[in-house]
Amino acid sequence: MYRVFGDMLSGNCYKIKLLMQFLNIEHQWVHIDILKDETHTPEFKHINPIFRIEF
Repeated sequence: MYRVFGDMLSGNCYKIKLLMQFLNIEHQWVHIDILKDETHTPEFKHINPIFRIEF
């Protein structure tokens, strides 16, 4: 199962979620609030050490 980290208020993240549901790809959505800088916490740095989001 995939774990997907994203902000549901982001149009690009929402597209990924819709695509995974449409293709019946089993996944777990982990909400990350980009407006609260949750992508710059030590916990997120452990997951993504370069602090970048790639599309």
